Amino acid sequence: MHRRGSDVPEEFAWTGGVGDTPAHGTAITVGGEPETWHHVVGVTESVSGIETLYIDGVEVATKSGAVLEDRANRMRIGENPDALGRGWNGKVDDVAIWARALSADEISEIWAAGEGASIEVLLGGGTQFAITDITYDNKGTDDRSDDTISLTWPSKEGQTYGIFYSEDLFDWDTDLNDNYPADEGDSTTYTFPVSLIGDPVPGRGFFRIQK
Repeated sequence: MHRRGSDVPEEFAWTGGVGDTPAHGTAITVGGEPETWHHVVGVTESVSGIETLYIDGVEVATKSGAVLEDRANRMRIGENPDALGRGWNGKVDDVAIWARALSADEISEIWAAGEGASIEVLLGGGTQFAITDITYDNKGTDDRSDDTISLTWPSKEGQTYGIFYSEDLFDWDTDLNDNYPADEGDSTTYTFPVSLIGDPVPGRGFFRIQK
């Protein structure tokens, strides 16, 4: 999934077999205020050999003769491994790779119902995943040794979670409890002493729950 070589205006292309999807006249809009985001899907149907590119829920280009096979080049999202330099100055988010070809109706549904939800949520595979509550319990001691923090997040029974802490969003080496088992039900709350993370400077920190 990448930018076509020399098109003006610039366009997305999908290579899911042999060769790019052809030019289609749908320009890439990057940035802006508020930011402009696109939903881009490339589909290759192995039986028919047809590769199709969808942008914002609409089919914009197709190409026949696609052959899916093992290759030495790596798969790239945002670049063309056969002709490097096909990126764009923008962001990529919520990437999914499917073991089958999505239908046009499925792609339209994902795009139309998106509104910032993840693909897993849209297709009924789970709940929106984020920390829903952070509670600091001050026990009143000067050294804060008895203070605790409670984190709550949506969870699934049988799933395990890693809980990470960082002071700066760059260093996430502090794993508070690797392989923490989920409670029964649709949410989990984990309470731990503040001493596990030390005394944050300048008095703030960040938590991450990892499935």
